[in-house]
Amino acid sequence: MVIESRSSRDNGKRDWYIWREPAAGGGPPNNWMCRIRRQRWQYDAATQQYYYHAFLAQQPDLNWRNRQVRRAIHEVMRLWLRKGVDGFRVDVIWHLIRMPSFAKPANPKFPRGPAAA
Repeated sequence: MVIESRSSRDNGKRDWYIWREPAAGGGPPNNWMCRIRRQRWQYDAATQQYYYHAFLAQQPDLNWRNRQVRRAIHEVMRLWLRKGVDGFRVDVIWHLIRMPSFAKPANPKFPRGPAAA
């Protein structure tokens, strides 16, 4: 899905992930940092937008506001339940949804400008 989402801005799977335009002066859309002290945005040169990841750049976050994403995840959960799992790990469930505005919190260690990309 990630490869398909990155293929073009108008791809049907594009909205399965969180994509944003660069900031006005260039660089990431906001100053959010991930757990490993790196920015949470990864630039995609092919589509000239950034995608969001809470952890590693190789793990882009799903867009949980997309109904198709929720349906697909529910189907995966049903598959595992049919296989007999006892439950699901949800210790980082608070990572699922972000503020739609992606408001910029203060982060004095955030590198500014296009060089940060």
